[in-house]
Amino acid sequence: MSLGRWRAGSFLEYRPRITRPTATALAAGATRSTKKHATGLGILVCVLLICSCGGSHSAAPTQAQFASQANAVCAVALRSAARLKTPKSAAELLPFSERASSIVSKVVSELKGVTPPPNSRVAYNRFLMTSAHEARILGELVHALRVASPARARVALQALKSNAVNEEAKALGITECARTVTPG
Repeated sequence: MSLGRWRAGSFLEYRPRITRPTATALAAGATRSTKKHATGLGILVCVLLICSCGGSHSAAPTQAQFASQANAVCAVALRSAARLKTPKSAAELLPFSERASSIVSKVVSELKGVTPPPNSRVAYNRFLMTSAHEARILGELVHALRVASPARARVALQALKSNAVNEEAKALGITECARTVTPG
């Protein structure tokens, strides 16, 4: 669309540019501006149709879909945890704790991407918060071991004895997340 030109003279003067319709457009009974508006309106209608019909408005997952997704995430983490070697000395405790902390942090991060059904959202958010708290405690254990603070390490280990995460997972029906693995 042409806005026209400013013409310099003794005074600034605005001279609008006059657009002339083509012979074909005149034969069709339209002007250029009418065709431009019609084209713009047509594009807008197409965009709206695509957005409303082809959008990704997915329905909320069922309990079975949710449990399947969460169990898949936890199963991968359990396999990783099962490959860890049980520490046989104090020197092996730090590397073991670092790997365990990494696994738990990763699974918590991945579980945040799983969408629960509407009736389980509150319980699932509580489960995620409890899981994240457990990951933080593992991080505190790793830090205590690095700075050689046995008192802080004991406090962290004591806090990890809680079974809250497993109970919350069972209540949600995500059985793989409720399992406890014993390292090899």
